[in-house]
Amino acid sequence: MLLAILVYLDARKLGVGNGLVSGMGRASPVTWSLLTLFVGIVGLPLYLFYRGRYKAAILAQRGVVPDSGYIGAIWITLAGVLAIAFYTFNASSTPEPAPSHVPPIAIAAPQLYAAYHANEVAADDRFKHRLLMVNGVVSSINKSFDGSVWVGLRDGDPIGVVQATVLTSQDQRAAALSKGNEVTLLCVGDGMMLGSPMLSHCRFDPGGY
Repeated sequence: MLLAILVYLDARKLGVGNGLVSGMGRASPVTWSLLTLFVGIVGLPLYLFYRGRYKAAILAQRGVVPDSGYIGAIWITLAGVLAIAFYTFNASSTPEPAPSHVPPIAIAAPQLYAAYHANEVAADDRFKHRLLMVNGVVSSINKSFDGSVWVGLRDGDPIGVVQATVLTSQDQRAAALSKGNEVTLLCVGDGMMLGSPMLSHCRFDPGGY
C-alpha cells in the first residue's frame, strides 16, 4: 500500500501521463499506483522502467527534470519489503526442530540482545539454529503480513526488541498475553534482522528440560 501511494505521488510530481511517452507511458499516476498495488511484482518494475523514459522526455522538452523527492522513499520501502519477505521465507523454510535430549541454552532476552549487538558473528556461532530457552518481558504482540504471530521481548533498550515468532499451535497462547507479562519460550535461534535478534518455532511452557 505504501509503495502504491509513493508511486502515485512520484508520478504526479513528474507529470506522468502527459503524452510525452508512447505505449504504457500514457498511463496516468492513478493507473501506475493501482498496478503497483495489485500486481506489484510487475507494476513497480514497469513503472521504474518507464520513469527513466519520462525523465529523458522531460529533459529533452524542458532542459531540466523536476526532482519528485519520492524516488528515494520508493527504493527504501522496496528494500524493506524485500528484506521482510526474505526473512519470512527463510523462517518458514526452516524445519521445526525434532525433539532432542540436548538441553537448550537458557538466556534472558536482554542478554541475547546485548550479545548480538556486541558481536553478531560470535552470537550467530553461539545461538543461530540452536535450541534456546529465552526469558523476557512482553513488549508487544504482533502479526506479520503473512499471518504469523510474533512476540516482542523487551531487552532494556527503548528501541530494540527480541522478536520471537511462535508456532501456529501457540497462537491462542499469544493472544492471551498482555504487555508486561513475563514469559519463557523454547525457540530456535534465527540470527539478527534489522537490529533485532530473531527467534523462530517458539512455544510456551517449555517443560521437560
